[in-house]
Amino acid sequence: MLTTNYKIIRQLEEKQDKVSELHLKVLIANRHTIIVLKNKERVIKLIELFIEQHETMEMEKHLEIIFSSYDLKSDFKHVDFLILTNYFINLPSILSTKEGNETLLKFTTELPNGYVVRDDRVLDLSVCYGITIGLKNYIERTFHNAKISSQASVFIDCFLNHTQFSKTNFLINFIGKQMEVAIKKDNKLQLYNLFTYNSNEDALYYILFLVEQFQLSVIQSKYTIIGQLETQDELILSLKKYIKHLNFGVTQTPAQIPNHFYFTQLI
Repeated sequence: MLTTNYKIIRQLEEKQDKVSELHLKVLIANRHTIIVLKNKERVIKLIELFIEQHETMEMEKHLEIIFSSYDLKSDFKHVDFLILTNYFINLPSILSTKEGNETLLKFTTELPNGYVVRDDRVLDLSVCYGITIGLKNYIERTFHNAKISSQASVFIDCFLNHTQFSKTNFLINFIGKQMEVAIKKDNKLQLYNLFTYNSNEDALYYILFLVEQFQLSVIQSKYTIIGQLETQDELILSLKKYIKHLNFGVTQTPAQIPNHFYFTQLI
């Protein structure tokens, strides 16, 4: 059983299929964890939780408790871990080298000791990010077929290549009190960033600041929202006062969950 250290935000479960046919997808953020277990047709299990006391224990120990509590340490057909972290940089792939990436990441983000640097490729872009050695080893030891990626690379790939966003200029993904933002022009990425906000005013100011900095039109440019923010949330209603074309992404979610939630975990 989970202890009081974990706040369950959302949980659902259906009858489970054969383990060998299931896909496990786990998003790990700072204190936020989202677990999706699905087959080709539907979601079998979805758990979104918040870790109340993250700093007192390594993330891999939290995962051990969570996976054991929900019986998720099986030999699934596919296993994907997405790491959402502030320790990242984006580079043209042509400039990306293992030694150079590590040096640059340590310099620009003050990457602490105990991290290993990984590299995801998205078209001509290299997303370099840090993951703790303990977390990496735990994932690979627990799931022999686990694929580890940065959430940034998955989000960017979705923005640039998913047909649903072909006309979107500005994509925003909400995860807890963090939001991923990306801007493109002529299908070329202009910006990707991860922003942590304490209030709706902070988030609104940051979005409108980017609109101004990148000279986007609040009337003609297309803006799309995905992630865990209700359509009638105060922040969304505030954005609609400034932005004309504000849409929501659509993916196949269980009936009780809005269609724009958990987009990068469900595609």
